Amino acid sequence: MAQAKTLTQAEIDQVLRFTSKRRYAIRDRALILTSFWSGMRVGEIANLKMGDVLNTDGSIKQEIRLNASQTKGNEARVVFIPQKLRDEFVKYWRFIVSKKLFFECHNLSKLQRSTVAYLKCNYLCNCNFKNYKNQQL
Repeated sequence: MAQAKTLTQAEIDQVLRFTSKRRYAIRDRALILTSFWSGMRVGEIANLKMGDVLNTDGSIKQEIRLNASQTKGNEARVVFIPQKLRDEFVKYWRFIVSKKLFFECHNLSKLQRSTVAYLKCNYLCNCNFKNYKNQQL
């Protein structure tokens, strides 16, 4: 299988500028950066719960332990979270309303995998990254 293309920092910045003008900019910024900086798949991102990301003291975990039901291959795995992403999570966490789901819809329901994939693809395509259009999500 071919390696998925990665974005340069300038391209990530372009996507973030586009994201900043959207209705759910804070959530979408955290969602996009989670995808780019952690390597998690859209289904894994959509399935994140607060307990996956936060320690009991409210701090952000250094790693996320995904159970088999949260992953594509039905095998548990550990995702290490870089400091720059943990910093983004701290900023985003202040805006989460339900405090149950880490990424949620405007009506506080769970984001679907298809919604996360659509958002990611939409942002990449709107930034004219045509060569990323068919990137594996």
